[in-house]
Amino acid sequence: MSGDEGDETLAGGASVFQGAGGLQVGRHEYAVGLLWNAADPKKIRAEAAREAKDVGANLFLPRKEAAQFALGSTAEGHSTRQASLAASLADAVDGSFVGIFPAGDSAFYLVGVRNGTVLATLDRLIEGRDAAVDEFSVLQAEGMWDYTFAPASFGFDRSKDQSLEDVLAGFKPKASLQPLSNKGLLLKAGAALLAAGLIFLLYGQFQAWQEAREQERMEREVQEAEEAARQEEQARLAATGQLRVVIPPMPWAGRAFLADQFSACLNAIMSAPTEVPGWRASTIGCGADGDVRMSLRRESGTGGSLNWVAPFLTREGFRPRVQAVGQGGLTGQVDVSWSANLAALPRYSGEEATAGISEARRHIVAHAEENFIAERVAFAEVPGPTVEIMGPNNQPQSVPVSRGLRFTFNLQMSPEGLLPFLGQIPAAVLERLSVDMSDSRTWTWTIEGVSHERIPLPPDSRPAPPRQPGAAGR
Repeated sequence: MSGDEGDETLAGGASVFQGAGGLQVGRHEYAVGLLWNAADPKKIRAEAAREAKDVGANLFLPRKEAAQFALGSTAEGHSTRQASLAASLADAVDGSFVGIFPAGDSAFYLVGVRNGTVLATLDRLIEGRDAAVDEFSVLQAEGMWDYTFAPASFGFDRSKDQSLEDVLAGFKPKASLQPLSNKGLLLKAGAALLAAGLIFLLYGQFQAWQEAREQERMEREVQEAEEAARQEEQARLAATGQLRVVIPPMPWAGRAFLADQFSACLNAIMSAPTEVPGWRASTIGCGADGDVRMSLRRESGTGGSLNWVAPFLTREGFRPRVQAVGQGGLTGQVDVSWSANLAALPRYSGEEATAGISEARRHIVAHAEENFIAERVAFAEVPGPTVEIMGPNNQPQSVPVSRGLRFTFNLQMSPEGLLPFLGQIPAAVLERLSVDMSDSRTWTWTIEGVSHERIPLPPDSRPAPPRQPGAAGR
C-alpha cells in the first residue's frame, strides 16, 4: 500500500504482529500474538487470504463457530505445529473472561474472550510485570467478564490464581495453524469448477488475472524509471548550483505513530479516576498533543460540592487541573485536564513512504465492512502545505506537496477493534479519541485521525522568486 499503485502490502516496514511467537504449555506448543478478524463463516478462507496480503501473513486458523479467523506468520515464530493458545482457552473456559498468565522469565500472556470470541488485541505477550499489571488493571475494571485470571502477587483479589497448565488441564487443542497458500486455493477452486464443468471459464479468468498482473508490473516499472530519471535530473541541478524547490516539513513529521498514541490515549481514558460524590463523568477525550480533558456534571438533587472534586481525583503521581465552567450561581460543570504520557513514543521523521488517500479510504472501508461498522465512519479531505514554483507560462503558481484524508468513527463498542487495521496505514496520525458517557447504558466512542499522502512535485520544478510586498493586491 504505497502511493496509488495498488501494492498489496503497507509501506513502512513495521510488523503488525504484537507480542507474537510460540509458547510451550505442558506438552503442547501454542501460537500467541495472532491477528484476529471477524468473518462470514461461509467465506472465511477467502477473507483470510485477502487480509493476509495486507499484513504479510502466511498461516491462518479458522474458527467458524465464532465467526472469526486468525492470521499468523512464520517470520514471527508461528508454525503449523502450533495450535492457537487464545482459541484453546476460549474452548476450554465457558463464558467471557480476561486473563494475565506468567509466560516465563519476565514475560506475561494477555488474553481476552467475550462470548466465545477471541478479542482482536487481547492475544499477545507483554514484557515486564509493571506493564502487565497496568494493562490488566484497566481491562478487569470494565466489569464485563464472567471470570478474570491473574497471579495472586498482582493483588487482584477477585481474580483466579491459575496457571495456563491448570486452565488447560485435560484439554486437547482442536486444530493447528494451516498454511495459507493462494496456489492451493486456485487448485481447489479448479477442481470444484472442473467437477461442475466450468474449467474453461476458470482458465479464462485466470488468464485475465495474469494479464492484469503483468500490466500492473509494467506500469510499475515505467513509474520507477520515471522517478529514477527525475531524481537524476535533480542531482544534476544540485551539482551545477541551480536552485531547488525547498519542501516544507510534512504534517506528520514529529507526530507519534497512530497505534502507539491510540494505546496511550486509551489507557489514559480507561484509567481516569471518575468517582466524585455528587458528580458524574460525562465525556473524556484525548487530543493530538496528548492533552486529556474530562467533563464532570453535578448530579441533580444530590449534587456534591465543587470543593470535593480536586481531593477525590488527586492520586500519588497524578494531580490534574480542575476548572469550574461558567460564572456566578451554582457551577454545574467542571473540566478536569491532564497530559497522557506521549514523550517516549516513537515519532515519524516525515520521510516515510505514504499511502494514497484513495487507497487509505478503500483500506478503511474494507475493514469497516468486515466488522459491520461501515455506516459508522465518515471521511473528509484535508489540504496540506504548498510551495511556489514557476508554472508552464513562466508564472508563479502554488502547488500542494501533501494532502490528507480525515476519518471519523462513532461507535457504541470498544474502539480497540479498530487498532489492527488503522495501525497498518503509513503516515497516519491520531487527532482525537474520546468517549461520551452521558448515557450510562451506552458509551459512544469517537475516533478521529488523518492519513497523509505525499504529493511529488512536477518534473523539472523551479522555485518561484519571492513575492514582492504588496504584489498580491496589484
